[in-house]
Amino acid sequence: IQVKFGLTVPTPLHESGKELGFTKLVRLAEDIGFDSIWVVDAIRSSGPHLDPLTCLSVAGTVTSRVELGTAVLQVGLRNPVELAQRVLTATTFCGERLILGVGAGSSAMDFHSLGLSFEQRFTALSTGLSVMRQLWSGQEVDGVRLLTPNGTDFGPPILIGSWRSEHWIRRAAQEFN
Repeated sequence: IQVKFGLTVPTPLHESGKELGFTKLVRLAEDIGFDSIWVVDAIRSSGPHLDPLTCLSVAGTVTSRVELGTAVLQVGLRNPVELAQRVLTATTFCGERLILGVGAGSSAMDFHSLGLSFEQRFTALSTGLSVMRQLWSGQEVDGVRLLTPNGTDFGPPILIGSWRSEHWIRRAAQEFN
């Protein structure tokens, strides 16, 4: 059994009112031997957070070895076409090290602050993942076709975060990484 260690990096980074520096921390994490760096996704929960895909894109430019992942990207908070493009952009900077940890979301506050239905979050997750996978495979969705690297199938490994939904736990095991 191979044991790997990951670090969840909060954003923004503050210590006693002083900013620590995201790039400094991710470089340090890689230098001391962490295997992965994870960034959380939240809009209003427990204070302000930076966009996880932007943070990971930055981390991809200052690191070379560690895996870089979202924990857990709330797919239903975003338009799936726009999110597919942002993931494609993040992969440009992270390469094959990007891991997309996704989920339906657990904070009603995040959904309500964007005028979205918290109750429809599981449907939004399913639809969003389907649209993104179609776009990453080169298919056209509602008149949109993304240019993927080398015109080939694209898409980072997708991990499903779920803790109370038997349906999603089953789908995670059968359809995702």
